[in-house]
Amino acid sequence: MPSVATAILVTVAAGAIVLHPALPPAVPPRLVLLDRDGVINEDIGSPGVVRLDDLRLIQGSARAIGALRRAGRHLACVTNQSCVGKGLLSSEGLEA
Repeated sequence: MPSVATAILVTVAAGAIVLHPALPPAVPPRLVLLDRDGVINEDIGSPGVVRLDDLRLIQGSARAIGALRRAGRHLACVTNQSCVGKGLLSSEGLEA
């Protein structure tokens, strides 16, 4: 197992998964970090997704995420949600 982490950029578009390694990894990544807005769902601008009705998945993103899971990857969504900081949505509401 390499002792230094390798940066991997994942492009998820129309169900296709493209790994863009900074350096070719000796071992495929076990954890894939996905941004939410603009990667999993459409980025609708400020204040962002505040209600479930605002969430519009990007075509193919759910299929691509499923393919990553079937390939044995662990997934995490990392996101900076200014609507929580502005008090427009609670942390609990974001998790729902």
